[in-house]
Amino acid sequence: MKLLGLEKITVIECEFAKKWFISWISEIRDAHWRGAEDIVKQFPKVSILENQCFEFSIHNSNWVICLQIAFSQRVAIIKAVNIKGANNGI
Repeated sequence: MKLLGLEKITVIECEFAKKWFISWISEIRDAHWRGAEDIVKQFPKVSILENQCFEFSIHNSNWVICLQIAFSQRVAIIKAVNIKGANNGI
């Protein structure tokens, strides 16, 4: 997948969360998802939102990533990186 919106990671200050995020980026770029079910297989704790958006919790932190995916174009866009419970930017 092509991954857009990486500039949004600058809001994360926790070093552990940054390391997790770098690993997550690698997984997203290597992904060959065709639909939501493929994401759930790879990330069972992902929350499915509306408009092809998915919310990923960053392990052991209060941060979540809102990712919007255009499956047919193989493009994923980071819409927001927020503290849990904050507006997800959609």
